[in-house]
Amino acid sequence: MRCFLAIPYRPDPVVKDIMRTVEEKYGKNAKISRSEDMHITIEFFEDITEGMAADIWNSLNINAFMNSTLSIMGLSHFPEGKKARVLVMTVDANKLLNRNQELYQNDRYRWNRKNFKPHLTICRFRTPVYVSDLENMYEYINIPLAPVKEIVFMKSVLNNEGPTYSIFRKAQLI
Repeated sequence: MRCFLAIPYRPDPVVKDIMRTVEEKYGKNAKISRSEDMHITIEFFEDITEGMAADIWNSLNINAFMNSTLSIMGLSHFPEGKKARVLVMTVDANKLLNRNQELYQNDRYRWNRKNFKPHLTICRFRTPVYVSDLENMYEYINIPLAPVKEIVFMKSVLNNEGPTYSIFRKAQLI
């Protein structure tokens, strides 16, 4: 199954404006993220079993998230290259990820951060598109977020209408 570690997020006016701009520019080619499904993806785990997901959650060091603050910064896209399939806002999670505490108490689940970047998904494109003009337009955005209050481990199932999310585990931090 596909899972990810996330922080729930409700779009602020700036992010809503970006979503409107993308919808106007790309029309039906852009599948805009639903506000109620929005989240900041901290880590993504592809093709794992339910047992592995439970092990990952149980090995998580929840204390590493306490009093953490994040910032949303600029637009980017996946995959790397010229055309985008997924438009995202990058998230500065360095304060969270570079703490002396390891996010995982079990080294077996420490992730490879080489290609992964924490992010907030704005939309998925049905047909890949160039987005460098949008990325340049929103290059200097910096939206500080409130301290992290909840961590969720979500299950993601892809279908023709887009991903369907369900909560596998969650923890309240405050």
